[in-house]
Amino acid sequence: MIEGHPQTLKDVKQLEKRLAILEEENEILSRIA
Repeated sequence: MIEGHPQTLKDVKQLEKRLAILEEENEILSRIA
């Protein structure tokens, strides 16, 4: 872990969560289509 960059690490984790949610939504949409 990089010390002195807690905010950046938090942002990265939030982005990863959003990406995971988007991927799940894409899967659901592709199943419906």
